[in-house]
Amino acid sequence: MRRMKNFMFSGLLLAAVSVSAEVPPSIHVDGKNLTDTHGNKVVLHGVMDTPSPYFNNYRWGNAANDATKKDCIEYFDKLFTAITDSTQGAYCNVFRLHLDPCWTNDPNLPVTGEETGEANISQFSEKRLRTYLSTLYWKIIEKALDHGLYVVVRPPGVCPGGIKVDGYYQDYLLKVWDIVSSNTNIKKHSGQVSIELANEPVNIYDADSLESARAPYDFFQPIVDKIRANGFDGIIWVPGTGWQSNYTCYKSNPIEGYNIGYAVHAYVGWYNNSDENANGETFIQEFGKAVPVVNTNPVIITEVDWSPEKEGEGHYDEHGNWVPANWGTWATGSTSKWGNAYKAVLDHYGNISMTLSGTACYIDIDKYLADGTVAPAFEGNPEACGKATFDWYADYAKVDFARPDFTNVSTNQTTDGKKFINPVLASDFPDPDVARLGDTYYMVSTTMHLFPGATILKSYDLVNWEYCAQPLEQLSTADKYSLIGGKDSYAQGMWAAALTAHEGKLYLLINGNDAGGYMLSTDDPEGAWQMQKLERSYYDPGLLFEGDKVYVACGIGDIKIEEITKGIVPCLIAELAVLLLITYVPAISTFLIH
Repeated sequence: MRRMKNFMFSGLLLAAVSVSAEVPPSIHVDGKNLTDTHGNKVVLHGVMDTPSPYFNNYRWGNAANDATKKDCIEYFDKLFTAITDSTQGAYCNVFRLHLDPCWTNDPNLPVTGEETGEANISQFSEKRLRTYLSTLYWKIIEKALDHGLYVVVRPPGVCPGGIKVDGYYQDYLLKVWDIVSSNTNIKKHSGQVSIELANEPVNIYDADSLESARAPYDFFQPIVDKIRANGFDGIIWVPGTGWQSNYTCYKSNPIEGYNIGYAVHAYVGWYNNSDENANGETFIQEFGKAVPVVNTNPVIITEVDWSPEKEGEGHYDEHGNWVPANWGTWATGSTSKWGNAYKAVLDHYGNISMTLSGTACYIDIDKYLADGTVAPAFEGNPEACGKATFDWYADYAKVDFARPDFTNVSTNQTTDGKKFINPVLASDFPDPDVARLGDTYYMVSTTMHLFPGATILKSYDLVNWEYCAQPLEQLSTADKYSLIGGKDSYAQGMWAAALTAHEGKLYLLINGNDAGGYMLSTDDPEGAWQMQKLERSYYDPGLLFEGDKVYVACGIGDIKIEEITKGIVPCLIAELAVLLLITYVPAISTFLIH
């Protein structure tokens, strides 16, 4: 820890918050919060959508079949680009995907039963679910992950009015989640993909068709057990009753197991709040009564929207309630009234994630498709959910978000982009040296006898750092480096390297305490590195290029500057004269950060 470049802690810092274009870090349930692999609290904010041509105004076609699936996938890729475009103010980090029945139903099957619409599952086809899970749904999920989005998957359709333990709908959900949770890709990305067990149960009865506080547990616990038995380890979101508004049953009968959260819906008029009686304190109290699990588990509100009244003809909703004409949302309300009371709930509890009820509730989709402009939905009306969440998500993106590898809490959490938390790296990376290549900063640190070694991190702002490479595969094949025959290289190996960028390449001068000096170079820090042996080692080196000459400043007490251009010779040891492939070794990385 002898050297630390001063410019690492300069005030020249960019805003630390932007949505990654890479698969986000894994998250899990930690008490009542979501937490990433490095202990950072995470709260998710995004949208939901469905690959239904009808609900997307037939923008990619008018059918759900093999002929349209490619266009459907490309359409969602465009949406993901839009909702994560922080340069235009969009800061979504989660997407809720409806496994829409238009892809899972077989139109050749007869429609039977009393239920109507999406509550009728008589045409459900396990074969079509398996097919389109691989060829459509996973492709959409993969696009979302590539845009830095977490994904919540909900089953096809909506719950019938009354479902019961050991009934046909429980059997249906068991089949759906058995197929989904067995999928290799879903299991592989269980840290990023979560499962919402059902959509809007109204009443859940026991096996005798009676009301019971235990019935929701008896209904969903076997489904959770099936998912876990299939090897899916990710978060499972459990719905409540009353169209996902009531969770009191889980206070006495909580779902058992790990990585359990609860999926809630929140609409204007619920929880004793509307424009006519909007009050943040009342909303907080009523929400806490109806959703007591918010005090023990993470919660995600997977459906919420609002927009103010607008001239036009109203309608009756599915509950028989009169809904005046609004700007295009399911619920009618205003940000300055109901919306701010709702936000008070989010801010009070601090562990509530959310997805708006549609992408079109967040951005103007057609405007984006036309000219690439990302703008809030509903013409930016400040009283509608589009403009409100546009602003909220931008603020929320500065706190409680997942960080890449090695960053832990070393993140700018201020609103002005000028301050940051010290230490910037809450991990052991001694003797750092930093160089900039293009728009990326690279930092090397001492790894001593550990190989692969010379751990390199990368950053775009000198505050947020993530793993890049370990270019030093080994210094020697001698017994001491393999702890053979009672020999060891502890406290030897690689110390205090110098890192310098020159003419589009990175150069790494290694000081090997017992193995001499080496020069490594690359034009792709995350690719292959070339290594050459030097005539000797250089204690605490600093590297300088001037024309075709290379100089090194080194020493302890007596500092010397020496030209080493002529001293760079090919390594004579065969096993060291190779291109070193950068390999991520979890065991080594784990050791280094603890």
